[in-house]
Formats: sequence, structure tokens, C-alpha cells
Amino acid sequence: MIATLIWFFNALNKTYTTRINLPVIFKTKQQDIVAVEEPPSSLEVEVTGQGWSLFRKNMGIGVEPVSIDLMNVLRVKYFPTKNFLPIFSIQYKDIRINQIVPDTIALNYNRVISKPIHLFLRPSQIQMRESYQVTSLIRLEPKEVIFTGASSLVNQLGDTLFLRIEEDEEISENYEKLIPIRYPKHPHLKPEINKVKVSFQVSLFVQHNQLIPIKTSGFPLDSSAYITENAVVLEYWLRKDKENRIRTDTLHAVVDFRTRNKLDSTLVPIVRLSKDFKNIRISPSKIKIHYGKHTKNRSNRGHRSG
Repeated sequence: MIATLIWFFNALNKTYTTRINLPVIFKTKQQDIVAVEEPPSSLEVEVTGQGWSLFRKNMGIGVEPVSIDLMNVLRVKYFPTKNFLPIFSIQYKDIRINQIVPDTIALNYNRVISKPIHLFLRPSQIQMRESYQVTSLIRLEPKEVIFTGASSLVNQLGDTLFLRIEEDEEISENYEKLIPIRYPKHPHLKPEINKVKVSFQVSLFVQHNQLIPIKTSGFPLDSSAYITENAVVLEYWLRKDKENRIRTDTLHAVVDFRTRNKLDSTLVPIVRLSKDFKNIRISPSKIKIHYGKHTKNRSNRGHRSG
């Protein structure tokens, strides 16, 4: 054991060339600048020195981080490490700094900016219980949020952030809750608030099928063009609370000869309905126009020219 200790102390008195890691702190005096990716906290350095000095450096005894002031970090992304050698040599005078590994390091700095980002919630994203639908505007408070952070991170957000409602159960009643704003988390990207209030009204809808008459418009008075259908089937969903307040017995479809498709001689029946009607379908969706003197149902010509 004594012989080993003697050999060890003798070995530490010799000079060696080796590589060690030395702590470093990168700084910049430019205002409103932030590192998008944290710079390295240490650099691998090839050094020559007495064994005792190298031993202390490896053990971290008396080792203070080297402070490096960077210039033009918004324009320069790659820094030659040979430029740092004098700073290391001044701080560590008991060893000789031969080189820093690698010879170049990449540092990513951005200017700090603030930008308003519009918030939006797609109605199709809301998970509704069967037969229930949103029946009001979707209100967001606030409608936009200011994000502050590194310019590249803020600009990646675009102009709009899409919100998501995550509920354990499908929605079947009026909604008003605070929901989180989802964005790529980063230490240098911060919104002014983390949650936004979302509110909207919900109603139950009931499905209906109804046979409604067709009214014509713009047809030639001489019956040289006519249709044979008198009615279409209207399928729709109506708010349950409006069933007794909306008259559906007066509904009708209009086919206007002036809007005909000349390629296939068809017309699309139009039914004017309020916003209380949802999921509207008309069958048939197209009405065929017939040409030639129409001898039947001439009493209806008044309707066709209406």
C-alpha cells in the first residue's frame, strides 16, 4: 500500500497531456435576447499540465466556470472555439490550454418578441350527445392571447391556435368552462394566460320527415317546359323547444326555371328555413324538366309562372 502511494504521488508530479471537461457560462450583453437551445455548460478541453493540477481539475477542486461574452448572436450561429482559448488560459494559469473540442459550436439565440395569437374552437370538434347540437355562437373570453418568447418559437404558432374541449362525457347542456390553451411547451415561450373561458348554448333536436308541396317560378306560360313532381320529402331536425312555436304546415319547396342546369335539364328545389332547422335533406334533390306541350294539369300553370 505504501509503495502504491509513493508511486501515485510520484506520478502526480509528472507532466501530462489529456482531455478534461471545464465548466463554462455563455453570456450576451444584447438586450431582449434569449437562447432557444441552452448552450453547453461545459466544454471538453485538451490540456497539458502537472498531474496534481490535472487531478484537481478532474475532481472539480477550485474550478470556476469560464465566463464567455458573445457578440452578434442573432447573426452568428457558429462560433470557432479557438477564439475562447485566451479566456481559458487567463483563468487557468496552472495548466496549458492546447485546444477546445470540438473546434466549432453552434448556438441558437433569438430576439424576444410578443405577438397576439387568435383563438378558435371548431364546432365539429365538440363531442355532443346524440340528438343534441350547439345552437348559439361559441364565445371565447378572451378571443386572443399574447405570447411572449423567442421569435422562432412565437412565429411557429402561426396566427391561430385551435382549442380542444376534453370532457369525460358527451355534452348535452349549456356549456361554460375554462379550458387550457394548448401550445408547444418551452421555457422561452409564455402566454399571458393559460386558460380561456368557452361558452355556448345546447339544444335537443328531434328528427322529422314531411311531404311538402312544390311551387314553380319562371316557367314558360305556354307549358312548353314543365315538371311532373308535385311534392318532395323534407327531412330535418328541429329544436325540441321550438316544435310548438314554428308552423311547419306552410313549408314548401320552390323550383325556379331560371336557375335550371342546362346540361341535364334539372332544377334544385329550395326550401327557406330558419336556423332552428338542422341536417336538412330534400328528396329528390333534383327535379327533371320536361319539354313539349303539357296537356295535363293545366290548371297548375298559374303556379308555374308565379
